[in-house]
Amino acid sequence: MQLFKFFKKKRPTIIIDMLSLFRSLGIKSSVSPRIQLQILRRITKFSDRENIKVIAILSGEPLRKAPDKKYFENILILYSVSSSTHLTKAIKVAKSKNGVLVSDDQNIKAINPNITIMRCRTFTRVFELNVEARARDNNFKSRINNNDNKINDKLSYSKGNSQNDAINELIDLVE
Repeated sequence: MQLFKFFKKKRPTIIIDMLSLFRSLGIKSSVSPRIQLQILRRITKFSDRENIKVIAILSGEPLRKAPDKKYFENILILYSVSSSTHLTKAIKVAKSKNGVLVSDDQNIKAINPNITIMRCRTFTRVFELNVEARARDNNFKSRINNNDNKINDKLSYSKGNSQNDAINELIDLVE
């Protein structure tokens, strides 16, 4: 689903404010490392599919599997020192890379009006479309399998009944 195909020659670098992304996904409290890594893996798949560079900015203590200023699979991971400095770090990186900042924070345009912003909801729709397409495919496959099973059940039932009828004709049943 080429989300960024409207960029003709050079695709932009996507800088993701992960705190905003977590909030848009409905995660309100602190995010466990396991969930952070799961979301980073989904973003990696997106990055591979769309063939774009992604920088994810997390906050707090760096994860062991996703250290600061290192690549997690094909995503560059950066950390802000605290949640209060997180937004300024995201803006600074977006400005230096001349990329698209994915964030829901309303203060970005007030701080720097020249940054290109994409809302987190727009960005997450890509994942939802991918999940819905897989669900549709799985639902279609399960319907086909269910129909095949129903046909096989009917065939075996009808064979069983014809055998029972033949046996019943040979034997005098007392009812």
